[in-house]
Amino acid sequence: MKPSVEIVRPARVEDAAAIARLGREVDPHLLTTEEMFRRLLTEKSRPTTERLVAEVDGTVVAWTPSGLYESGIGWLGILVLPAHRGRGIGGRIYERVESRLRGLGATRLETAASDEDGRRFLLARGFAVTNVMRRSELDPGTLEPVEAPPGVDVVPLRDLADRAEDLYRLYAETRADIPSREPRTPWTFEEWRSQTLELPLLDHDASVVVLEGGEPVSFAWLLSDREGGRAETLMAGTRRDRRGQGLVTLAKIESSRRAAALGIRRIVTSNDRENEPMLAINRRLGFRESGVEESFAKQLG
Repeated sequence: MKPSVEIVRPARVEDAAAIARLGREVDPHLLTTEEMFRRLLTEKSRPTTERLVAEVDGTVVAWTPSGLYESGIGWLGILVLPAHRGRGIGGRIYERVESRLRGLGATRLETAASDEDGRRFLLARGFAVTNVMRRSELDPGTLEPVEAPPGVDVVPLRDLADRAEDLYRLYAETRADIPSREPRTPWTFEEWRSQTLELPLLDHDASVVVLEGGEPVSFAWLLSDREGGRAETLMAGTRRDRRGQGLVTLAKIESSRRAAALGIRRIVTSNDRENEPMLAINRRLGFRESGVEESFAKQLG
């Protein structure tokens, strides 16, 4: 039998379809499209970002993006097809990625596990669980409309393309208040823009912002695969001084109904298991629990 040939190399635009298929097989909750990866691999990335694939006999069997935040914290993801696990592919890629990020000055690495194999892989390499999220899903076609209070408007994200800095402040404040075992890594404006606002899957028509007196006070943003009829919540929240007014519920309902009108039949979300206010909102909307998702980190000495 001819021996298998394994190659680890930078990802190319023509790998987009294979990476999307790999993502769907490894993690059915992962929202991926060929268009998303084609755009990702076409656009210029940050100097500290690297995107690798592993090939076995010409077939892409692993996908590993990694990079470094300005804070000095490294991030990575390793997805390996189940049929090719246990052969050391993921381990060899990880060693390469950790070495590179150390060389860039990373003081810590952050990642997540999509299944039990991934969990064991990370624990064996010195990672520890930092956060546990509950996964839930919803049929957005089941939601009834609600009327916005006087003086409040709900607009699609597309309408606020020129107010990125206002949206950044609202997003950053909300993100900082999400429960976590450890403080969340802060983003600069440029990091936030590249990691959220410019995400290829961010649906600027289904995502909404709540305005009060013309100012952004709440939001609910969705990533979507319209062709596949699926969406995933990216983030939802309300400015600290306007919480408890039902604004995020309004935003989530409007966002979900817009998604349904665009052909979305299933919305998935992940929330910290200690974030009871958001979990309660999701239960009222009709989300049902479907699993858990763990985040991991490793300190680099």
